[in-house]
Amino acid sequence: MAALRLVQFDPATGRVLNVPGYADAPAESTDAILARLKGYFTHTPARVGGPSLLAIIGAGLRDQFAEWGRRSAEREELRRSSDRELLDMGLTRDEALSEANKPFWRV
Repeated sequence: MAALRLVQFDPATGRVLNVPGYADAPAESTDAILARLKGYFTHTPARVGGPSLLAIIGAGLRDQFAEWGRRSAEREELRRSSDRELLDMGLTRDEALSEANKPFWRV
């Protein structure tokens, strides 16, 4: 790996100039420096315009609350089901009540 050296950028000419003390090295263009550095940076830059962390957390919470609501409604429906409906589902009254009595957060 090449030694790191300090440089200054001249916006008027678009060239990178050496910092004083490195006068013996020639000035390089921005393109030349970028060509030398190609391959040094292997990380993927962050996606610009993607969802924020707060949006991701909010979506996860929304989905979790929806799942809990669905479970609660299904368990209430099991509680109110007739013996005939439970038989059609292949459940006994005891199995249905066991499932219906679980808290909404338990699978």
